[in-house]
Amino acid sequence: MLWSIRTTATKPTGETPFFLVYGAEAVLPHKVRRRSTRVLAFDEAQQGAMWGTDLVLGEERRREAALRAARYQQALWRYHCRNIRPRTLEVGDLVLRRVLSWEGLHKLSPMWEGPFKVVHVSRPGAARLETQERVPVPNAWNIQHLRRFYP
Repeated sequence: MLWSIRTTATKPTGETPFFLVYGAEAVLPHKVRRRSTRVLAFDEAQQGAMWGTDLVLGEERRREAALRAARYQQALWRYHCRNIRPRTLEVGDLVLRRVLSWEGLHKLSPMWEGPFKVVHVSRPGAARLETQERVPVPNAWNIQHLRRFYP
């Protein structure tokens, strides 16, 4: 499993992790056994003369991979900023809470419970709740497990 991960080109860099570490592409074991053209073309005497060239070309490919990875990260950031809208809750809002424990429930059970009232927003992503009967709910809840309730 690790061998396949290390010898497969990744999307952000366009290179294999094996190449980025060792500066050369891996020769897979089945290619050695079957005597592929790459294995047959290998010459130990020429390899010493080409070593310096391989180092320079390897560094250049690593720099290109770093640039591709930076472009990939920027594209991910632009996608995130374009498609993710921040959600905020204020004191007094009515919310539904996601059912986190499916113990004793079946597949047709509701995925949300409530409504609950927000009594305190401790930080932008967390809120303390209470039931309609003014019973406080233990622990603060992350906003990703809450959604606004419209009566």
